[in-house]
Amino acid sequence: MGNVLICGSSGFIGHTLRKYLLDKGYGVKTLDRTSQNHQQSFVWNFENENAVPLEALKDVNTIINLAGANIGQSRWTKKRKEEIKRSRTLPAENLAQALRAYRLSIDTYISSSAVGYYGAYTHEKVYTEKDKAGRDFLGSVCLDWEHSTAQFEDVSKRIIILRKGVVLGREGGMYKRLLPLVRLGINTCIGSGNQYLPWIHIMDLIRIYNFFIKHEEIEGIFNVASPQYIQMKDFAKELSESMSKKRWTPAAPLFAARLLFGEMSKMITEGSRVNIKKLRDTGFEFHFPVLKEALQDLAR
Repeated sequence: MGNVLICGSSGFIGHTLRKYLLDKGYGVKTLDRTSQNHQQSFVWNFENENAVPLEALKDVNTIINLAGANIGQSRWTKKRKEEIKRSRTLPAENLAQALRAYRLSIDTYISSSAVGYYGAYTHEKVYTEKDKAGRDFLGSVCLDWEHSTAQFEDVSKRIIILRKGVVLGREGGMYKRLLPLVRLGINTCIGSGNQYLPWIHIMDLIRIYNFFIKHEEIEGIFNVASPQYIQMKDFAKELSESMSKKRWTPAAPLFAARLLFGEMSKMITEGSRVNIKKLRDTGFEFHFPVLKEALQDLAR
């Protein structure tokens, strides 16, 4: 099946991806800032250009780069913004440099990005992969993130970039944060709720990684989200119903989100739709194309 190196495996996506690929018969190594307590775990400081161990890259066919500071962890101060950008560009640069230094090459490099590439705006436009990056902070982060993949043009046969929507999974991310509120009967909608929320069930995302690894003809940039368009007000309603709860609080006012989170509030108060025709044209089939079914699965 080949050998895969996951950079940034400590998050809930990386943890789930490693387990899935191992179950499928891949050899899986991980590269993180701290040890992940398994034999194929390697440690590095991505800010040190000479920190990638040879053993982490040796015999690797595919690198999946999930490294990056949690963009929603704290307010976007100037220092935090610099950290967010640096944590997404330096890992790619140093991985590619290490491959050159060790005179190695790989078959596939898969980089993360996000639908935030198009900016935090709410309108009726449906974005395709050909659209330009937004002019806000999210757009600039994703643009720099994607530009960093150019480092692999001479050391990888193909490069794939996934512009992901919100990943729904029990072990982390938005779903885990909202669940305690839903259990208290709190409405998780913010503002008007008219903002769109591109989303994907974590197991569909994990299956996409496996699908792309196996299909060697696939390369380029892909919007990665469910085919069902959903607005935040409908997401909040479906989430409550999946937990058999009836909401009794009003939607959180927009000014409160701005007061609490500052500029970062745009991540949850704005959003538009993305077109996934390019992804569907690869032949990939979703297990959870509908939000209600996805939330019912997570609730179980």
